Amino acid sequence: MPRREHCADHLLLLGEMLDAATQYVALCDTSLEDEETTMVELAYEQISSLQNRLGRLSKKLDELDHRVRNKLAQLSERPGPQTKRRSAKGAGN
Repeated sequence: MPRREHCADHLLLLGEMLDAATQYVALCDTSLEDEETTMVELAYEQISSLQNRLGRLSKKLDELDHRVRNKLAQLSERPGPQTKRRSAKGAGN
């Protein structure tokens, strides 16, 4: 029987990918000192594209937040346990 996919699973994996992306930025900082001019220029050209992608991701997360809140409100109208958002303590570590 196939495993059912859940939104929370996808978001957990997204968080892992963002942590890995942060590590790649740190690697850039450590290697930048010894880079040739053409490679630094190439890196510089990538930054704008990455910032645009981050902007799209931020917008998508805002939209998802709205849909999830609506779903929680819808579910809270039914009898059952109430769900609270957990704090993001430790996020970005």
